[in-house]
Amino acid sequence: MWYKVSIFLTFAVNSWCAQENLVQNPGFESPLSGHWKAVGFSIARSSDAYNGSYALKCTGRFDLSPGINAGDIDVKIDHVKHLFGWGTLVKDQWMIDSNYRHYQDMVYEYFNTATTQGLKWKFDKGTATHPDYSQAMACVDTLKEKGMIVRAHNLFWGFAKNLPPYVVHMSRDQLNVTVQNHLNYMINITKGKASHWDVINELVHGQWFEEQFHDPDYSQDIFRQVKLLDPKPLLMLNDFNVVARPEIADAYLQQAQTFLAQGVPLDGLGLQGHFHDTVPDPQQILLYLDLMAQAGLPLDVTELDVWQQDPDVRADYYEMVLRVLFSHPAMHGIVLWGFWDQHVVDKRSSLVDGHDLTINAAGKRVFNLIKETWSTHVNMSLSASSTNFDLRGFNGDYEVTVLKNGAKIKVVPFSLFGKETTVNISVDSNIGTLLR
Repeated sequence: MWYKVSIFLTFAVNSWCAQENLVQNPGFESPLSGHWKAVGFSIARSSDAYNGSYALKCTGRFDLSPGINAGDIDVKIDHVKHLFGWGTLVKDQWMIDSNYRHYQDMVYEYFNTATTQGLKWKFDKGTATHPDYSQAMACVDTLKEKGMIVRAHNLFWGFAKNLPPYVVHMSRDQLNVTVQNHLNYMINITKGKASHWDVINELVHGQWFEEQFHDPDYSQDIFRQVKLLDPKPLLMLNDFNVVARPEIADAYLQQAQTFLAQGVPLDGLGLQGHFHDTVPDPQQILLYLDLMAQAGLPLDVTELDVWQQDPDVRADYYEMVLRVLFSHPAMHGIVLWGFWDQHVVDKRSSLVDGHDLTINAAGKRVFNLIKETWSTHVNMSLSASSTNFDLRGFNGDYEVTVLKNGAKIKVVPFSLFGKETTVNISVDSNIGTLLR
């Protein structure tokens, strides 16, 4: 749960020589307009000050990286005496109406899969000997508590530019030890929590580890090690320019077939789907999905976004792409590459806009497909002669809820995927119970 935070700050910055403030209005004793600015939350003066008459009150955080700006300051480093401030957390103001809370609720309500990018090695906040993935794992734990499927992205990357700087200049022996340590550490902290692992990202486009170790099968060995350390997650390749711009589709299929021929535990293919300033072609998408399906593996579109300035055109394109993807028998999952215009690569892909989280035309179209068109809702009444029902349903997770006089007496979960399923439920024999 996210909580609303109010912080009171008082700053002072003095020069060593002149003992004068380098920051204008450092104690907020004068009006804030024209100098102090906020990014990601609202600011106002408050009389609840540490010293002086006023402090700065920060409320309503709505951005991932909030901060305050005191304007440009011309400072010589040896002239700075001190920069300090006092902060007070106001604990009795809860985040009941926070945009972040609404944002989270929207994720949980409309989507059941989240990709945790914080597990990328390049985003590690620590070092080779003291890695720090605490924030990423807190995110994973929260998603799991909400019953969401977590795709872990990613253990390694085929490009040097997407590795921590301390890695790329290591000797071969140092690199091998570092890779093994990273692999063991990551699987240890994620074991049992991830449903998918993008083991080595974009391997068709970059084979940096193969080049460093002069071993064309280096990545295959990494897959085998991951499966031994944690058998639960599906191990995936993941690459771009396969469906939206199918420039490497043939090479990607060949790579997957090579892995399988060598007995590598490859469980699925991740297809990035970035439709940037292009008109989606349904026939072409189907053609290349059919090609990828020749590997005999589940397909997941892992990074879907559509860039169009006009939300109505964007809605048409999203629906076109989603319907084609959803219709393919090898398609097992579709993950949007962000949906809020405050946290996407390009705002032209958004489904939700602004700090009030307004669902735009594209969002309404997508959410209608997910929650209405492709969801199965059936209400049935039991009778003395009618206790068996044959239904058709979309793939997915379900709950059968048995009600009697409006009260739940039993809830039975089950999943439907790719084959007929029989669900047996034993309930009180009294007539009039409603099965929905």
